[in-house]
Amino acid sequence: MIGLGVDMVQISQLRKQLEDPASLFSERTFTAGELRYAKEHSSGNPVQHLAARFAAKEALIKAWSSMRIGRPPVIANSNFLEIEVCNDYFGRPQIKLHGAFHQHLQAFQVQISLSHEGDYAIATVLLEEL
Repeated sequence: MIGLGVDMVQISQLRKQLEDPASLFSERTFTAGELRYAKEHSSGNPVQHLAARFAAKEALIKAWSSMRIGRPPVIANSNFLEIEVCNDYFGRPQIKLHGAFHQHLQAFQVQISLSHEGDYAIATVLLEEL
């Protein structure tokens, strides 16, 4: 079985959300490792990296949902902190799953592709059954 998900994020809109002092979006969406990576590899624009990671989290949920057409969701409320986008030693992105996502998707291999250009970031996620 295969699931496919794609998501695109407008970087300027995400920046507004992150800069809102009343918002808890950052704390509820990004792990400490994701925030650290964005700051360390930002080239002056850490939000573009966070936008790509947010798109990846949404794309993973869409990929999983695409495999469950006609069936109810297994996880009622998605916890974005359980989906962590990190990089391997060579800088290639990968997804680490925690909590309920790990429990329900441990039988799947996750493939991911991230990109950002101008004011947009995009991610594609492919789930393949092991």
